[in-house]
Order: sequence, then C-alpha cells, then structure tokens
Amino acid sequence: SDWSSDVCSSDLEDISMTITASVKTAIANPRIMVVDDDPLITELMDIVFGIHIPEGTVTLAHDAEHALTQIGQAEFDILITDINMPGMSGIELVERIRSENPEFRIVVHSGSRSDEIQALPSDIPVVEKGSSIKSIVEAVMRVLE
Repeated sequence: SDWSSDVCSSDLEDISMTITASVKTAIANPRIMVVDDDPLITELMDIVFGIHIPEGTVTLAHDAEHALTQIGQAEFDILITDINMPGMSGIELVERIRSENPEFRIVVHSGSRSDEIQALPSDIPVVEKGSSIKSIVEAVMRVLE
C-alpha cells in the first residue's frame, strides 16, 4: 500500500523525529551493513538511513562474499540483506553469520517469497521489496531495540 498519499509533510517530520529518537535510545551509533546486488537499492538504503538514522554508519556490499569479508574486518550492529544474489545467497549469508554469532541482528529485504525465506528464524523480519521505505526503517528500528 502507498502510505505516502495519506500523509502530509508535518506527519513525515513527526515520523522522522520519532524514528530518530527511538533509534538513539536503542544503539547510540548503529553500524549498518546493507547487502544487495542492485546498486540502486544499496544507494537508496544509504540515503534513507542517512536521513532517518543520521548518527549511524552505513556500509554497502554488493554481494554476500564482500559482506562476509567486511563483517570479518569490522563490527556491525545490524545486517540488511537481499536473498537472491549471484554467488552466495542471502540465506547462506544469514546461516554463516548466525553460526558464528547466533544473536547477530538481521533484516531480510527481498522480492522473493520462497520456502527458504519462510524457514528463516522468527527473529529475522522480512520486508518485501516494493514496500514503503517506512516499513524497512521500522523493521531496522525494531531489530536495533
């Protein structure tokens, strides 16, 4: 559903302030890793989190292997990953990360509704591609709490 038609700019400011405030109470400066093979999606996420979580740091990876390398070199508070990517899938990425760190915070952002996605652990929210920006930001905020 297109939520933007129901909101005026003052509502957007309220949403933005609420989002920023609630993230500040969770993790002060969240380190966010975004993994997607579509550069338009990673750029969009970079912009969205820059606006809604300005005190956060966003790192972009264009495939799961690159993401694993980065996660091995630095600490991250949350991973946002696509599922269908060339090479290692997002499912395999999630499994590899969770085998090392069962508490690692993850949000799946995918256009796919496969059985594999349904089988993900219940603490990993799945946000469908094409849903509102608000829904991905809210999922990230909930996981960061």
